[in-house]
Amino acid sequence: GGNKMFIKTTPEAAGVPSKAVKKFFEIYDAHGFSTHAILMARGNKIIAENEGAELELELSEGSYKLVAMSGYGDLELPETPTLQSSIGIPTSGILSEALQIGRADLIVEKKDAKVEILMEYQVVHVNLTLNDIPKDVTDVSVTFSTMYKELSFDGNLSGDNTITLGLTKDETSGENIWSTSDVYIMPGKSTQLTLSIGMTNATT
Repeated sequence: GGNKMFIKTTPEAAGVPSKAVKKFFEIYDAHGFSTHAILMARGNKIIAENEGAELELELSEGSYKLVAMSGYGDLELPETPTLQSSIGIPTSGILSEALQIGRADLIVEKKDAKVEILMEYQVVHVNLTLNDIPKDVTDVSVTFSTMYKELSFDGNLSGDNTITLGLTKDETSGENIWSTSDVYIMPGKSTQLTLSIGMTNATT
């Protein structure tokens, strides 16, 4: 079993202090919350898991729209958001984590109400490698045109952005191979993606 997309590791191996993970669960306990199937991950590495009871909250009667987020470390979240507020995507359109968002409607009446939230990826994973780059090239970049710029809490994509990624040369192989790091970018506005490659050589 297990999810082959993810690798289990220790928090420290993923660059996260164990104390921070422990503090997270202590805060939940202090507020009287219980958790079910919480998975903490950095990139594709699982650093902590917890399976328990369902998360329970006391809410007044009424209708609610719930928004759950995962992988939002790069976002500049607003202090007092509305559903129409931008979630704070970086201007570059580049994220280091796989942003997931789930949304659900909840109606609370006199009896208990339950809801399940399906998380969905909001970004595109990019890991690009270019071979046979001329030897005199000193800098390589790729640019994605006509990409979305903003995403609101209610799922509305808007704006135009051009996203540029720098590539790094593999100095160990002896070959002219350049690659991007593992990153995530905003989706394109069209089914046909426009990608351009820029190169700088020593004479320019």
